[in-house]
Amino acid sequence: MTRFLAALIWLATTLTAAAQDLMAEPVRPADLKPAERRTLQAALTLTGDYNGLTDGVWGRGTQAALEAYVQRTAGHLPAHYADLAPLLETWIAEADVSGWGPMDLPGGGTILVPWNLLAPDDGGYSTASGDLFLMVTRDDLATATEAHRKLLATAARGTDPYRITTELGIVTVVETPGGVQAWMRSEPVARDGYVSVGIFASGDEVPRMSLIAGSF
Repeated sequence: MTRFLAALIWLATTLTAAAQDLMAEPVRPADLKPAERRTLQAALTLTGDYNGLTDGVWGRGTQAALEAYVQRTAGHLPAHYADLAPLLETWIAEADVSGWGPMDLPGGGTILVPWNLLAPDDGGYSTASGDLFLMVTRDDLATATEAHRKLLATAARGTDPYRITTELGIVTVVETPGGVQAWMRSEPVARDGYVSVGIFASGDEVPRMSLIAGSF
């Protein structure tokens, strides 16, 4: 978390008139640095209000997520800087407990994962409860495509599975008959090589799944 966002939490507990005037100002995303916007996107993902990339780009989805969070927790709009303090405090507590940090991917790049909650399990990583499972593989295009086909076939009847294939890769999202949320993305990393990240989650682990997925 940047010094600016840490200062927001401190200012929220400071009773000086100048501090309170600043905290009462509307949030201006354009004034935030990309790292600060990424932190807010991550925090909003874990509250269940945001479902997208944690890339620091403040678009309609991020703005709608912030407004939904503030409306639900503070009962007003627009969002003020004071409204960010409890959101960021929740994120700090989660980051400390779960140990969020980067995982290197084959062929380059990283994803954000909760290291303190994961242990090696059956070719991947799993929480103690088994409610969150993460796997990373590197294969050729044919193998990656077959993995997506098999995942799509597990979608529960009556749900709305999602799959898209572009020159940037393949993304598949399904809900299984057991209520498990599954997400897989495969991207080219070298000639005929693809790195795939698959995440399976249920219950309280679904927001963490969304944050991992949004960091890829």
